[in-house]
Amino acid sequence: MSTIAIMSRKGGVGKTTSTHALAIALNELGKTVLVVDFDSQGSITAATRASTDNGTIAHVLDKQKTLDDVCTKIKDGLFVCPADDELSTVETALVSATGREYFLTDALEDVKTDYILIDCAPGLGLLSVNGLVASQYAIIPTLPQFLDLRGLKSVLENIESLNSNKRLQANIDVLGVVLTQFDGRLNLHKEAEALLESEGISVLGKVAKSVRVAESAGLGLSILEHAPNHPISNEYRRIANVIVGR
Repeated sequence: MSTIAIMSRKGGVGKTTSTHALAIALNELGKTVLVVDFDSQGSITAATRASTDNGTIAHVLDKQKTLDDVCTKIKDGLFVCPADDELSTVETALVSATGREYFLTDALEDVKTDYILIDCAPGLGLLSVNGLVASQYAIIPTLPQFLDLRGLKSVLENIESLNSNKRLQANIDVLGVVLTQFDGRLNLHKEAEALLESEGISVLGKVAKSVRVAESAGLGLSILEHAPNHPISNEYRRIANVIVGR
């Protein structure tokens, strides 16, 4: 089983879109996938129409429920553990808890799917730390522009800090960056890609901007389901194949 944290320094960079698309792409490859919504905004919960009627990841963290209690089956081999704004309350409680960085690790201990994708909260708070510590890998979606690349650097530094912390024993391999809303005609975007490559940061994929992405979210579908032959869908499939190969 491989656990992948999908995270970003700020919102609005396609993190949830990427999580949803990669979950579908991995499932198309015959892999079983659990998506954990670890963002109190509940974006991927809404995008997949996952039910919160039986509880959320917040109830799993505070031991009221198990993962089996709260997970929604989206399709064969694809499950979502939902979230809502109650997760922010749990984050506050974690600050003073013993072993506060390991609550998600403990919650995922018995999962048997091929992949777990954690849609982390934006930023570098305690929820994101839990998501990273629970993962072997990380994928970082970002916009190809200067301010976002600065935020990317802080994410990478945070991962490096976690890996070097002997108490946490984290071992997170950054699979790469997904450049979202990428336009190869713009010098700014091409320069951003070149900058990452010059610094040895792998560009895992380049995803263009398209109204199809917004349409799919409104329908409770991934772009792969809404527009299966779209270039964005094919790019996420290519990335999924890279992930499986790694």
